[in-house]
Parts: sequence; structure tokens; C-alpha cells
Amino acid sequence: MTIKVPTKCAVCHDDKIIILSDKGSGGPILRVINTKRIVVSKISVDHCIQGITGEKCDYLLRYIRDNVAFSIYVELKGSDIKKAHSQIYNTVRHLGISNEKRIGYVVANRVPRLNSSLQIIMKQLGENLKISIRTLCSNNEISLP
Repeated sequence: MTIKVPTKCAVCHDDKIIILSDKGSGGPILRVINTKRIVVSKISVDHCIQGITGEKCDYLLRYIRDNVAFSIYVELKGSDIKKAHSQIYNTVRHLGISNEKRIGYVVANRVPRLNSSLQIIMKQLGENLKISIRTLCSNNEISLP
């Protein structure tokens, strides 16, 4: 079931740098570099959107470039990478739009070694939901694809 994103949960930005963080938590931060100043809808999923069964990721960035819809799912996490992946997958199930290009980022204070059970979960769910998820260390930056 796809849930509609309330307008109060989304803010449009065309800033060169979009900061994603849990304000005041001292936790991980992700800087999103937007050199082409594309209008990006920054959606606060965890603190704003109701109706998602189970846990959800912190942010969803949506934008259109060259007539292609992109969605970037972001979870800011201390160190529980497995839980962070589950939160992203659950959010995709509820908010995913067909034909969008999906990318996920887990931003953690520390990145543990990938064990085989997490690799299997990542592969299965990634294939089913058509999303690839990368794990980054805190205070990292990405460029909009």
C-alpha cells in the first residue's frame, strides 16, 4: 500500500548543499551536494509521516531529472546497520513509486564489518524492491545522481 506524503512533511530545496541530520542528537550527518541546483523535495519520514506499519527511515529525497524520477532513502543510525536496512526497506514498501530510480543510504557513526546474514538480506530485499543501499560513515557527503 502506497501512502501519500502530506505536504507538511516535505520541503522543497534547490540549495547547493542539503544537510540531513537528527537535530540536536549529535548523530550522523549527510551532506547532499546539488551542484545543478535541482529542486529536491526533502521529506521528513520518521518524524512526520503517519500510517507506516513498522519502523521507517529518517528522510526521503525526491526529484526529477531528465524526465526520470529519483528517490533517495536515508537512515541516520548509530551502528545497528541491519535495523537501518530494514527501516529503509519498510519505507520503500509504503512510499515507493513505481518506475522511480531508488537509492538508499545508511549513515552510521561506525560501520561494522558486513556479515553474511546481512549480505543475504540486502541482496534479497534489494532485488525485490529494486533498490541498492550503501553504508557510509558519519559526516559524509554524496552528490545527487
